[in-house]
Amino acid sequence: MDQDGVSRSGVVDRMACVELPALALQLLLKQYPDWSDFPVVVVDRDKPQGRILWVNTHARACRIQTGMRYSAGLLLTRTLYAGEVSSATLEEEVESLVNRLHRFSPEVEPCQEKPGVFWLNASGLSHLYTSLRHWANEIGLALKVDGFRGSVVVGFTRFGTYALARSMSSDAAVAVVRDRAYERKLVDQVSLNQLGIEATLCEGLQKLGVRTIRAFVQLPIEGVRRRFGKKAHRLHQWATGDLWELRQPRRIKTPFVQALSLDEPEADVSRLLFVIKRLLDQLFVKINTH
Repeated sequence: MDQDGVSRSGVVDRMACVELPALALQLLLKQYPDWSDFPVVVVDRDKPQGRILWVNTHARACRIQTGMRYSAGLLLTRTLYAGEVSSATLEEEVESLVNRLHRFSPEVEPCQEKPGVFWLNASGLSHLYTSLRHWANEIGLALKVDGFRGSVVVGFTRFGTYALARSMSSDAAVAVVRDRAYERKLVDQVSLNQLGIEATLCEGLQKLGVRTIRAFVQLPIEGVRRRFGKKAHRLHQWATGDLWELRQPRRIKTPFVQALSLDEPEADVSRLLFVIKRLLDQLFVKINTH
C-alpha cells in the first residue's frame, strides 16, 4: 500500500472530512466582503440584546467571545459589524455544498450537528485521480474558487478525519493520512480546545490536566458522564470508537448519462472504443460543469 492508502489491487478504502469552519460567519462575509478587515460577529438577532454566535479573528482580538450580547461587544469596539444568518440560509447552503461535493464523490454526508462539516466516501477513485492527495487538492481548490476556506483530510474514521481537520489551518489545507495507526497517533495529539467543544467543558477538563484527546479518552467513561454530562460522554464514545453511528450519505439524485444511438450494428472493437471514449469525454465535461 502506498502513502495515499491505495492497495495493489487499486481499491481505495478511505474517507475524507471537509471542514468549513464557522460556515455562518463565512456566508456573512461573502455577503459583505468589505467587512473582512474589521471585527465581525454573527448574532441570533441583529439587536443590542442579540446573542453572539460566531466571531472572526479581528473580533476575537478585541476580546469578543461567543455567548456575549451584541451590546457588550460594542462596548469593546465601536467598529463591530454584525449580521444574522438564518437556519434556513444555512440549510440551503449545506445542500448546495453537498451538490458541489458530489463532483468528487458519489456519497457525501453532511454533519447534522455541525453545519460546514462533510464526510466523503473516497473509495474507488484511483482510476479518476492520480492519487488521493490529487483528489483532495482538487476539492480544496474548488472550495477556494467558490470563496470558502476550509480543510480537507483523507483518513480512515469519521472522528479521526474530523479532529485532524479541526486542528489544521483552515486556509485550504489538505492532508492525507497514510494508515490507521498513524491517524490514531496524530489524533491523540490534537488539543481539546481545537475541537470547538464548549468552553466550560474544556476548562473543567484542563483543571484535571486533560488537554489532549489522548488524555481525554484515557479517563473512565462513567466518570466522564457523571462529572461532565451527556455531551462529554458522547464525545468520549465518539473519540474511542464506541459510538456506533449510522452513516447517512447523500447520493447523487440524478445519474449522469451520455448516450448515442448507432444507425447500424457495430462489431469492430476499435471503432466501439473510439465512440465510448468520445462519450466519456462528454460525460466528464458534464460532471465538471454540474
